[in-house]
Amino acid sequence: MAAEPVHEPPPPPQLVLRFRNGEPFFADTNNAQEVPCGYPIDAPFIRCERTFGLLDEYTRTHAQHGRGGPVAVPDIAAWDRDFMERHVTDADTLHDLFVGASTLGIYGQSDLCSQKTADAVKGHTVEEVKQLLGIVDVGMSPEEELNLQHNNEVILRLR
Repeated sequence: MAAEPVHEPPPPPQLVLRFRNGEPFFADTNNAQEVPCGYPIDAPFIRCERTFGLLDEYTRTHAQHGRGGPVAVPDIAAWDRDFMERHVTDADTLHDLFVGASTLGIYGQSDLCSQKTADAVKGHTVEEVKQLLGIVDVGMSPEEELNLQHNNEVILRLR
């Protein structure tokens, strides 16, 4: 008599994110604690797992703060300042967090990135800001730059 075949349960569904630098991230989609930011997404706009981890840390900390309880951060504004100071130490990280937060709709993180950018460029000349942000001169004449600036001011007033 032949033995009954043993049926093993199927492996849990895996969320696989592949970042722009080629790093994979695996998470069990049946376990909400393993799914970054609480839901499966495609993340080609994020360069590396570190950036996604920072977005995930921000989201989880703010969610816990909103729920309250003994493990919640008591002063979320102080935590935000410390988070940005500890983790955002270069323009690439700032850029990646800004793009990731904006794309994922993590508006509080996006606001922190906006403020950090504003603080970084405050008091600098146009040339210094271009160098700081890696903006390359595209060869526009001064008249073209003024025209572009005027058109952007008109667009901003229309919003």
